[in-house]
Amino acid sequence: MRINQKITAIIAVILLIVIGGCSAWLYYHYSGLNLPKTDSKIIKYELQTHEYFENAPATTKYRIRSTVDLDAFYALYSDTLSLDASYLNANDIFIMVQPANSGSVQHQLSAVNFDHDTVNFEIKTDSPEIGTDDMAFWYFVAIIPREKLKNLNLSDWETPTNIENNRSN
Repeated sequence: MRINQKITAIIAVILLIVIGGCSAWLYYHYSGLNLPKTDSKIIKYELQTHEYFENAPATTKYRIRSTVDLDAFYALYSDTLSLDASYLNANDIFIMVQPANSGSVQHQLSAVNFDHDTVNFEIKTDSPEIGTDDMAFWYFVAIIPREKLKNLNLSDWETPTNIENNRSN
């Protein structure tokens, strides 16, 4: 099963690069991860683009539980991630977004853990002494089985549907 997930992830990245062309430089990293309080694997990766969102919401942490949430996330940002909706059958998708002042600053989602009874992302940053003046935008993604989320306080992860509804009102 893990090999199929890796192959699917690689194919998705290749399609993103082909479809996106030179308009979005993509940095992709995939790995399985053993969570500290569980023996289950999750999928985690990060994606760098050079998109710019003039009206991006202040919220940076999203929990996606349904295709409606996924569509709302795409409405807030873009469909650059092209997430497979079938992941939502048994998982929640957690996405943290972060703009960067320079495209030469690199980030890696190094770990996902359940410290303090919530989902936490650990991000490693590599920032050169001299950066470029191009803006970058980062997506950090973790796909976590729902059974591992029981008894967690996930109130700091916003549902994109709620944000989209609040903007409409």
